[in-house]
Amino acid sequence: MQSSEGLLRERRQVALMRSQLDGFVAGFVPLPRLIADLEGLLDALEVLPEEWRDEFRSAWGGLEISYAVALDRLTPIPDASDSGVADDLFDLRVLIDRADRILS
Repeated sequence: MQSSEGLLRERRQVALMRSQLDGFVAGFVPLPRLIADLEGLLDALEVLPEEWRDEFRSAWGGLEISYAVALDRLTPIPDASDSGVADDLFDLRVLIDRADRILS
């Protein structure tokens, strides 16, 4: 059983993840910032199961790959309308919704 403080902290981390995704979709958070922030928030999680964290890291990795490919090819940085990024965003949102259920 986790402490109530631990659960509250974890819920805040997950809420920040959702907020960063929303900011990216709205155009306020650039992709490199989203990638870095999600990684930091993910690394700070302690309560969510390792399986969940692995799935999140996999979806997050898709964003990182899209960014790296754009840099390598000297093409524009993808945004939320890019199909690959949109798929990763969808997967991340599903995982965040699942985290909310796990932590409630």
